[in-house]
Amino acid sequence: MTQYEVKFLPEGEVSTVSSEDTLLDAAQRAGVYVSSLCGGDMICGKCRLVVKEGQVFEEQHMLLSREEVRCGYVLACASHPRSDLVVEIPIESRMEGKQIVVDADAQRFSGLARVDLEKYEFELSALVEKLYLELPPPSLEDNLSDLERIFRAIRERIDAPILQTGLKNIRRLPQILRRGEWKVTCTLGVRGGTVEVIEIEEGDTSGRSYGVAVDVGTTTVVAHLIDLNTSEILATDATYNSQITFGEDVISRLIYAKNEVGGRERVHESIIGDI
Repeated sequence: MTQYEVKFLPEGEVSTVSSEDTLLDAAQRAGVYVSSLCGGDMICGKCRLVVKEGQVFEEQHMLLSREEVRCGYVLACASHPRSDLVVEIPIESRMEGKQIVVDADAQRFSGLARVDLEKYEFELSALVEKLYLELPPPSLEDNLSDLERIFRAIRERIDAPILQTGLKNIRRLPQILRRGEWKVTCTLGVRGGTVEVIEIEEGDTSGRSYGVAVDVGTTTVVAHLIDLNTSEILATDATYNSQITFGEDVISRLIYAKNEVGGRERVHESIIGDI
């Protein structure tokens, strides 16, 4: 199968695709945004490109005017490369110039940190918490393993009948305990009835506990950095949801993920990249 290079202007990104792929496929693989309300079903006519160099085969449709065709416009979802290409993304098909807006839900979430929670009978209850522990060192009378010593100290402080941790922590535990002179901070998370020791640090780091809350919206992805000890929101940042390249509504993205080979993985990886 013949492979061609497609260069997108003004970004300059290059994608390598086969003759069976569309220019919209090429843009998605290059991580280049091209407006596509319908997700590539040749319905909306929004994924317009201008061919500057090279040849394409364009499937039949009625979504471009004669003047647009004369000026080199093609639909990305209907066009297949027949040579190496240089294409320009016109301003109407770009993300450029659009302002990233933290949506209403994210604004309300940010405002929650400024609300008197006690007034509304809300309790600060983070998904994870840090617990500072001062452990007795091993002796002939107290010869528990390092892991059981940690678990015993945790159970003395909180109700945790089922405790677990990962192999990475178990391997590091002897060095951490001895370097920290048996004073450590455990980060704990609750999943069902199990308390998991997520992280173990030397000394007392319980005053530094942070989390990220992510609001995945149709258009924007908003992340909030939160002090889990106080619930204060320390910073908020946003970006456009890259899944928009697979369709500007959720249904179009679901259809793309279901019908395209590797579509589900590409839709998944794009949002993970945003976060």
